[in-house]
Formats: sequence, structure tokens, C-alpha cells
Amino acid sequence: MAIRISTPETDHHHVERGLLLGLTLVALFVRIWWLDRRGLTYDEAFTALIARISAAEILHFHWTAAFEHTPLWALTMRLWSMLAGQREFALRFFPLMAGVLTVPLFWQLLRSMAKPAQPLRVVATILLIFSPVL
Repeated sequence: MAIRISTPETDHHHVERGLLLGLTLVALFVRIWWLDRRGLTYDEAFTALIARISAAEILHFHWTAAFEHTPLWALTMRLWSMLAGQREFALRFFPLMAGVLTVPLFWQLLRSMAKPAQPLRVVATILLIFSPVL
């Protein structure tokens, strides 16, 4: 049985992991809390409608008619809506998870860029969590 010796470096690593996990859970809670509080926007309704047609029709539509929406997004949402359904909560949950996953990715990006101090990372991540765009 190996005995692990706690060092300031490993303690700091555990604190940082716990902090990141906590911030990610806050991001999940904040996004789920408001997920179905408002009706579908135009883009969300369009996504719901386009997700109902076949993959071939999605590709044909995007090839001939529209350039503002990518076919990959429509195909991904088609697959997601086949698995989760077409309710507002279900339609918004996949993008919600993408938004939540930006938190640890953003944290790692800040960590790799010139090693900013942890308080700066925490403040920047909190601003990201409460950003109305994500």
C-alpha cells in the first residue's frame, strides 16, 4: 500500500479541480434553470422544423437555399431530436451541454495562456457562466 504525501502543489491541484467542478456545476444549474422559461425563438423554431425532415432533404435544402445555417448543425440536431424529442427542453438541452462544456475548456485555455493568476481565471470563468449569449 503506497502512502501519498500531500504537497502544496498537489493540494493546489485538488483545490483547482474542485473549483472547476463547482463552477461547471453552477453553469449547468444556471442554464437549466432558465431553459424553458421563454418560448422558442425564430432560430430555434427553424431548427425544430428542419430537424424533422430527412438527412437528404436537409443537405438538399442547405445546398440550394440557405447559407446562414450549417448543414452539420441541422444534421446534429436531427439526430438529437430523434433521441430526445422535440419539446423545448429537449431541443435546448444539446446546445446547453455545449455551453456548459465551454466552462472547463475556457478554464484550460486561460490556464495555458501565460498562466494567469487563479483569481483572474475564476472571475473570467464566472463572467462566462453568466454570459447571456451562452
